[in-house]
Amino acid sequence: MFNHLLSIVALLAPRAFILMLWQTNWEFRNTFTSQLWLTLGFCLAPYATLAYAAAIYNNGSISGYWQGLVVAAAIIDGIHWAGNIRQQSLRLQKKLAKT
Repeated sequence: MFNHLLSIVALLAPRAFILMLWQTNWEFRNTFTSQLWLTLGFCLAPYATLAYAAAIYNNGSISGYWQGLVVAAAIIDGIHWAGNIRQQSLRLQKKLAKT
């Protein structure tokens, strides 16, 4: 039950989940070769960062099913970024049309 709850939190609030793991789990911190990668992942691609950490923790490498999971998470992060850029573009167009 608790694992399911953590999975739901990870899907709904990936950055909060990354912070929680970083504070409580030393294995999560050791997954990344540098804190820079963890910080960049936190800021730019939280789902891919969580998928990468899960792959390394459970499999030791990114292969097989885990490779697909990391790619899918990166695509989700990319879609998120594209949606934000599109929203900003529409907002700017509306603002320019009013003036």
